Amino acid sequence: MYLIKPGKNYDFVGRRKPAAIVSFLMVVISLGLFFVKGPNWGIDFTGGTEVHLKFNETVDISEVRTALQQLKLGSDAVQQIGTVEEGEYVIRIQDPEFGAREARELVEESLVGQFGKDWISETTYTAEVGARLTVHYTGGPVTVGDVQSAVDGIPGAVAAPALDDNVVYVNLPGLASKIGGKLRQALPDRDFQVLKVDSVGPKVGGELGEQGFIAILATSH
Repeated sequence: MYLIKPGKNYDFVGRRKPAAIVSFLMVVISLGLFFVKGPNWGIDFTGGTEVHLKFNETVDISEVRTALQQLKLGSDAVQQIGTVEEGEYVIRIQDPEFGAREARELVEESLVGQFGKDWISETTYTAEVGARLTVHYTGGPVTVGDVQSAVDGIPGAVAAPALDDNVVYVNLPGLASKIGGKLRQALPDRDFQVLKVDSVGPKVGGELGEQGFIAILATSH
């Protein structure tokens, strides 16, 4: 089997100028669409979380979407992988702090109630390695036990020590556990497992987006 039959002659060199013009126009159009319409960024560039699930039996995608409606996810957040019989779905959420704002507020309110309103100087939330709230505080050092007693009423909140002074961590339930909880609640007779969880913070996503844009400009010359 030949891509080009023997004996055929094509004047590729003679058509190099029209080919170069067509290639140049396609690059210009691509760049124009990039700036006018904008790309459909994935979580690698915007930040967010991707949860890969596998059900042990056949589950329709509409059942998964209905089960996650309480999390206020769009229908396009749930995507099927392979056939329905394979039972694999990916849930993509492009908001790096999705589902964490309420827990973050509860933690901050509990800590203020325990140590005073001026105790917290700054808090930052990260999801790259689990879900973690980093709390910078003022005044003298406090023990992890004191912080834990303040957040005991928040489900899944666990205080942890930090290496820096006047800093303490509060680990929170990850998005994967929230999604799993809602699915088990809505589909109690459907067993599943979480195959993979990928999380990208907004800072890392922004850096990747900038690097991708530079790469596009470099390859267009």
